[in-house]
Amino acid sequence: MKPPRTTRAGLLLLGGIFLAALAVRLLSLPAATEPGLRLASPDCYAHLRRATSVARHFPRVPVRDAWLNHPDGGLFIWPPLFDLAVGGAARLAYGRDATQDEVARVLAALPPLLGALHVVPLFLLARRVLSRRRAFLAVAGYALLPAAAIWSQYGHGDHHVAEALLLLLLLLALARARAAAPEAALRRAVLAGAALAAMVLTWQGAVFAAGLSFAWAAFGLAPLAAAAFALAACGLVAL
Repeated sequence: MKPPRTTRAGLLLLGGIFLAALAVRLLSLPAATEPGLRLASPDCYAHLRRATSVARHFPRVPVRDAWLNHPDGGLFIWPPLFDLAVGGAARLAYGRDATQDEVARVLAALPPLLGALHVVPLFLLARRVLSRRRAFLAVAGYALLPAAAIWSQYGHGDHHVAEALLLLLLLLALARARAAAPEAALRRAVLAGAALAAMVLTWQGAVFAAGLSFAWAAFGLAPLAAAAFALAACGLVAL
């Protein structure tokens, strides 16, 4: 069943919830910037080193880190997409000679924005299985939930916030493909494949989500749409 369209008032309410989610995730800004910017965990600094290299040598993403496994160095264990996005954004903002401090500002600021964006696909997904009113209540609760906010607070420059956003986009895209008419289902299945590919390129554990998604698509989508979903996902990851 096609969900009802969101009214102008509903869009304004969703925008307000987005701003509230953003404000909650920026509460850590004073603590993270006094007396100077400090990222939340050692993993954040590994992302910072990699993203700084990306900003200076875009689109090349290094696979080794001299700071790991001293004195030989070691391999980065994370897929490249999150650091590519951070480094690319820093290059756009500060140029090819971006300093590590400048890249750190981008890395610190990106998680609150991505975390606040969670409420949009979450609302669209919840609206499909709940009433519109309950969907608004769900995203309002999520916006203020400490367990969600802590992983996307200012200064927590890690890829986990991107994982959750991409998972929500994947679930929404699969739900839309399932409900679509045959001519639209193919396009939506390809979009779902793109979301899954981005997820796998952000977090290696997403291969488990991929296996579950392929199994669900085999039974939940028409054969052509299921094939388009799998081909899009695998093809984009291979690129």
